[in-house]
Amino acid sequence: EKLLNQEVFLAFTTRRLTPNEENIIRNKNYNPRTFPLAYDAVALIVNNENPDTLILADEFKKILLGEVTTWKEIYPQSKLDTIRVAFDNPASATVHFCQDSILRGQAMKTDGNIRAVLTSKQVIEYVEKHKDALGIIGSNWLDDTRDETNTMFNRNVTVMSVGRTPLNAVQPYQYYIATGEYPFIRTLYALCTDPMTSGTPRAFANFCWLPEPGQRIFFRAGFFPARAEYRLRDVIIR
Repeated sequence: EKLLNQEVFLAFTTRRLTPNEENIIRNKNYNPRTFPLAYDAVALIVNNENPDTLILADEFKKILLGEVTTWKEIYPQSKLDTIRVAFDNPASATVHFCQDSILRGQAMKTDGNIRAVLTSKQVIEYVEKHKDALGIIGSNWLDDTRDETNTMFNRNVTVMSVGRTPLNAVQPYQYYIATGEYPFIRTLYALCTDPMTSGTPRAFANFCWLPEPGQRIFFRAGFFPARAEYRLRDVIIR
């Protein structure tokens, strides 16, 4: 809203401007620019004592719609009952991604076994304390701070493998985000309406888009840089 009203000239968001929003800006004689900066993923996390750590994208969709509410409906041998779904807050980018990209406009269930717990940190804490919990969170929140290579997840919870089929289910490592194999990938954009090509908002957006050092900042924050030049290496994860 502030971007449309010219109260600010730069915004970072996980979606592009809609055609209607672009028209509003252009009608005010501004030329909007969109910079894709980096990628992350919507990750699903469970308690470390939950043995079921693989889920299909369609099964997760049914959970969001309220069509599946218990662990036994997905894993008949499960000793857990109700799936306690936790996300950060109803207006978050994570929830918008679930509604727009996973449910494709269908209404997400927001009562009963699905609850908001205010912050991403609280989602992790909730999953740590509840064996039957399923947390929905941005993957950049899960990096092990002791690991500078971004190849290890927070050890206090278990990150689920997700796929269209069991054979292609993967965790949201940066490699699988880069290759597009993880199904729930989202893009971080810089939306700039600065009328001055040399103005501070446009200059900062350009800085973030440059391979060095702007894109490295996103890598250090747990994102996969949009303009990354990368090489594959074998690593041992303990």
